[in-house]
This record gives sequence, structure tokens and C-alpha cells, in this order.
Amino acid sequence: MQQAGVAALYLQQNVGARPSDVKQSLLDASEPSAVLVLQPNTTTKLLNTNWKANVFNISPRSFYNVFEGTTQNSSVTLTLKPLSIVLLTPTIDPTIGFFQPPRLFFAVDSSWSMAQPINLVLYKNPECISLAAWTGHKL
Repeated sequence: MQQAGVAALYLQQNVGARPSDVKQSLLDASEPSAVLVLQPNTTTKLLNTNWKANVFNISPRSFYNVFEGTTQNSSVTLTLKPLSIVLLTPTIDPTIGFFQPPRLFFAVDSSWSMAQPINLVLYKNPECISLAAWTGHKL
């Protein structure tokens, strides 16, 4: 499989990456809907192997089984010592939630390599119909 070769390339640049990080990086590097003619049980994604080394790491890279109205904890670290001050401003669709703090500051001093916490706060969507509301109703 070509994915194994691409995973090996990724691991050369990210030696300590976990299997879930490798998988997510391959998915992130894929171009969605790039393949138009499909055979059964194939994907529409085209894997791009031309990526640059990450200048920062986010852990965890993805959240699974999250719910509205919750806060997901994460941390960010730089992979290279910066030459000047770094301000990182993560973004998300504003209808889904927001990041707290809204910006991360990395200094040029010895603290540049320290992980900084950041939280993804997901809004509670009042327009979402819960499954509990359908209990006892026949569709």
C-alpha cells in the first residue's frame, strides 16, 4: 500500500508520532474529492506527499465522540526555536465554538519549548433535536 510509504516519510520528520497522529496527518494531507471515477470500495481522496515539517504540534490532533456544550483540552508546542515572538491564533467555524485562550504567545527565551494549553469550547446548539425527544414516537 502506498500509505505505508507515505507514513514512513512522515515518521522520518516526526519520529515520536503516535499511530493516530500519523493517520490524521495522512488524512490532513489528502485532497478531498480529487478522484472522480471510482471503483467499488474506493475513496475520493488523493494523498499529497509534498508537505513541510510542522512548526508546531497539537496534542491531541483530533477529538472523537465529543458533545455539544463541552470543552476539549489540548496543548500546543513549537517544534523549532523561533527567531522572533510567535503569536498563534487558532480558528474554528464560529457557529460551532471558540478557542480559549483566543491566542497563544511563544517567547524567544527558554520557555519557547513549553507546551501551552488551549481549550476548544463547543456551543450547546438549542436547535439540535435530541434522540430523547423522539422516545415513544413512531416515525
